[in-house]
Amino acid sequence: MQLKLEMNKALVKWTFTSLIMVFLFSSCKKKVQDNYHPKYTAEYLSKQLETAYKENDSARLDAFFEEWHKSVKPNTDEFIHQNKAYTAIYDIYKVFYRPLNLMKYGDYEFGNSLNLNSKYVAIQSRIYYKVINWINFNDQFMIDLKLDSIDCFRPPVNVYNRQILYLTDEYSAALYNFLGEETFNYNLPMSKDRWKDCHHRYRIIRPFLPVDWGRGSATTPLIRWIYLNILLTKAQVYFSIGSSQAGIADFEKEDGIWVMKKSVINEYID
Repeated sequence: MQLKLEMNKALVKWTFTSLIMVFLFSSCKKKVQDNYHPKYTAEYLSKQLETAYKENDSARLDAFFEEWHKSVKPNTDEFIHQNKAYTAIYDIYKVFYRPLNLMKYGDYEFGNSLNLNSKYVAIQSRIYYKVINWINFNDQFMIDLKLDSIDCFRPPVNVYNRQILYLTDEYSAALYNFLGEETFNYNLPMSKDRWKDCHHRYRIIRPFLPVDWGRGSATTPLIRWIYLNILLTKAQVYFSIGSSQAGIADFEKEDGIWVMKKSVINEYID
C-alpha cells in the first residue's frame, strides 16, 4: 500500500513537471537567431582608439562612443520573447540593473560612487541561467547545475542620465586591446612604463565609460547567473559588484510584474 502511494506521488510529480515544461517551452520550437551584424571590425575600432589616444583627441573619443551607441541596438522583440524563460530573464534584468544606485544591492563597500561621472554604461553580453524543476529553491540540489545561456544579450534598458552601450565582440575586443591585456590578467608581467601608460589609458576612457583596472569593460553590477523556478514566478540572481564583492537578489512575480524582494551582498571575490 505504501509503495503504491509513493508511486502515485512520483507519477503526479512527473506529470506536473512535464506539463509545466511543455507550457514553458511550447513557443521555442525554432530558436530565433540574433540579427546583429557588426558594422566595423575589432581591428578598425582598435585603431580608432589608438589614434585618439596618441593625438590626445577627446572629440575623436566622443565620436567613437557616440557611434557605438547609435550603431548597436537592443535585441528585437522576436528574439526577447522567443520563449517564456527568455522573457522572464529580460524583464528581471530591467528591474535589477541600477548601476548608479549600487547600495540598492546591499552594503557595498564603496557606496554609490563607482559608476559616477561617466557618460555611458556598458551592458554585459551574456547571461547564464537555469530553469530548475522545483517551485521553491533548495541550495542542496542546486550545486553544479549545468547552466544555459543567452548570448548576444542586449536588453532594452534605461539608466537615468546615461546612454547605453552593448558589448558586442568587436567593441569588447577593441577595448581589451586598447586598455591592455595585462590589466585584465594579474599574472602577466608589466614594466613601470607600461603600468603608467595603461593607467593613462584608463583615465582618458573614464569620462565616457566607468572602466576600472582588472574589472573588465561591462559596467557593474554583473549577473553571474540566474535561477528560475519551474513556474517562472520566482528567481534568484547571483551577481558581482565591483571587482571584489558578490551577492544574491531574490525576485518574485506579483500581478505579472517582477519585484526584487531582497538583495544581500554576502561574499568577497578573491
